[in-house]
Amino acid sequence: MEQEAKEAARHNETIQVLTAGQGLTLETHQLQKAFSKEWTDAVKAGNKQAMGTALARATRAGVVIPAVQDLIGRTTSTNLTQNYATYKAIADIDPITAMRYVSEDNAILFHEYYENRTMFGMTEQEALQQVTPPEHKAVRSEVSARVAGCGNTSSQHRLLSSHQL
Repeated sequence: MEQEAKEAARHNETIQVLTAGQGLTLETHQLQKAFSKEWTDAVKAGNKQAMGTALARATRAGVVIPAVQDLIGRTTSTNLTQNYATYKAIADIDPITAMRYVSEDNAILFHEYYENRTMFGMTEQEALQQVTPPEHKAVRSEVSARVAGCGNTSSQHRLLSSHQL
C-alpha cells in the first residue's frame, strides 16, 4: 500500500509539473508513464472523455502512449474505422506525434482509407473493401509523392502530411 501511495504521489507530481507548463523538465519515460496511467485508468473506468483527454494531453506533449500505439498497430478489417478515427484525432492535434503511432504499413492503410472516404466518397464498408492487398502496396515515399500532387485543402493536407517521412 505504501508503494501505491508513492506511485500515486509521483503521478500527481508529474501532472502538476505538466499543468504548470514545465513539461520540459521531465524525461520522456516519466511523461509516458504518467500518460499511460491516465489512459489505463480511463479505459478501466470506461470513460471515453477521460481517454480523449489523456490522449490529447500526451499528443500535445509529443508523447506516445504505448497501449494506444499497440491498439493502432493491431488494425484489422473489424476495427479499421475506429482505429483510423483514433489516429486522425491524434493527427489533428499533432501530425508529427501521429507518425510515431503508426508503422509504414498502417500509414499507407490509413491513407488509402482516408482517400477512399474523402476523395472517392465511399462508405466505410466500401472504403474497407477497396483497400489495396499487401502485394500491391506502395511504399510511404510513393504515397507521399501522390499526396503532394493532390492539391488538398490545408486541413486535408495537414492530415495527409502526417504520412510523410
